[in-house]
Amino acid sequence: MLEIEKELVEISAQIEASIDHPDDVARPQIKPACVRFIKTLAQFTDNAQTANYIYNGISVAILGEANAGKSSLFNALLGHDRSIVTEIAGTTTDLVAETIQIGGFKVRLTDTAGINKNPRDKIEKMGIERTIRAAQNCDVAIIFDDSARAIIGDKPFIKVTRTTNVEEIKKGIITKAGMATGGKGFASGGFGWANKSIANLRQIAELRLAKAAIESAISAEQTDMAASDIQTALFHIGNITGTNATEAVLDEIFSKFCLGK
Repeated sequence: MLEIEKELVEISAQIEASIDHPDDVARPQIKPACVRFIKTLAQFTDNAQTANYIYNGISVAILGEANAGKSSLFNALLGHDRSIVTEIAGTTTDLVAETIQIGGFKVRLTDTAGINKNPRDKIEKMGIERTIRAAQNCDVAIIFDDSARAIIGDKPFIKVTRTTNVEEIKKGIITKAGMATGGKGFASGGFGWANKSIANLRQIAELRLAKAAIESAISAEQTDMAASDIQTALFHIGNITGTNATEAVLDEIFSKFCLGK
């Protein structure tokens, strides 16, 4: 990561210097380096997501309409009765969560209130609001019906019924979580840099934003637009490394091109 940051600083400095002093500094060819950066950042992001799962666990929300079988499945996955199960719709009015181990990964299961477009009272409405938040914050969703599909966005999900095999669902959780690591699943160790430096969702988001900015720089039609995109990438990387991108680029300009002195 520090190596990418260093190279981006050098490229950014050369672009800035070439804009201000076109007769003295040649404009750099940024595409080859940026293509390489994108590939490396994608690998970092995949490893970081895996590391996040290892250290913080996989968050799984069980979602569906009232009386769909969510609490029964929750209990079956846990291997003991934790949520109350009755034939009365709407028994679960709040989130119920517990952690289990699946395939060596910590998995945080959350049983949720049933989704209902027309809640009967204030309590049910509050429960549904918490269900929606759980759906938005989970890594993998287990869904019983289309009402749940509508609130999970593009998150990986497992579609189930009351008769779906519990062991297959457990395997599915690990498989679906692996989709967030670039579709490569979970490697057994070897995370290197990622498991030492990147293990939380904020940092993973910064990596993705940096990658998007570099992709934008490649397609930029004008040099100053590419410079702005690279500065954006450096900003997001700096949020991980602690580097002030603006100061780093200015230092590089003064030290390498002897301009402005």
